[in-house]
Amino acid sequence: MVEVPGKLLVLQAMALCFVLYRQNQQATDCPPPYRSIERIVERVEVRNSVEATRNTGSRIEERNRLSKMINEMMKGIKLQYCETLKQRKSKKEKIDTTEEREYCSEDADASARMFDKQLSKAMAHLMEGQRAAGIGDRHGKFKRQMDVYTRVSSYDSYDGSPYIENITNNAVRFLDLTVPQYGLPLYDWLVCLEVAHHVPREFQDILVDNLARHARTGIILSWAPPGPDSVHHVNELMPEEVDKVMKKVGFSLDSYSTKLLTDAAMRPWAKKNVRVYERDPGVKADKDEA
Repeated sequence: MVEVPGKLLVLQAMALCFVLYRQNQQATDCPPPYRSIERIVERVEVRNSVEATRNTGSRIEERNRLSKMINEMMKGIKLQYCETLKQRKSKKEKIDTTEEREYCSEDADASARMFDKQLSKAMAHLMEGQRAAGIGDRHGKFKRQMDVYTRVSSYDSYDGSPYIENITNNAVRFLDLTVPQYGLPLYDWLVCLEVAHHVPREFQDILVDNLARHARTGIILSWAPPGPDSVHHVNELMPEEVDKVMKKVGFSLDSYSTKLLTDAAMRPWAKKNVRVYERDPGVKADKDEA
């Protein structure tokens, strides 16, 4: 197990930087409905956290608490930003539609347009009897289908939209993959479809580490390659590049399972981009790292 203190200090530094940043900003550019993030920041007690972590158990608890706090901060930042975009859009100002589309959309039909029922059936067979989670599950379409199939023992859903918990009545929970995530369950399988290429390259390692840390057995991943359909994509990789990225965190391509899923899939993006990775035998999952 990697030592916790170093990671704890990183999370503490992130929290402190956020506090200082917000003090400078004073929320003057933030819409009134979302200034409640200031109250979240006011409850942060960073300065005494080192003294509170004298043994491994308390260090892990403190690390997880800070991670959850930072995730909540990121949701507040995104809410503020999305509301600002709405205001600018209402004034007919030109805005960056990439951010609006990726995590500011409240359109429930967006997930339906990406859903692949045949792919979901094949995934349910692959993960049968296992505990799984969808990362970037939009409005929970894959979760609802997995619950219908009842093949997996459980299927949780997460997404990076700051509106997702309100839209889905908390069926899908907010999770920002660009910051280190701790305190989540250690799942048998993670499903991360059509997310990675929307995450900027500078956050790629954090994204992949988050996935690897919470998958005991395998990861079902799609990552778009460079091409003409790359609208709104900021970090495309060729399949062999994705294989190398996953290998660095202890996961190798399962060609057989990949073919099972891509043969079953109906959507072009799924047939082209979906790949299955299994944890290497010599790389053990550690629940204390999740």
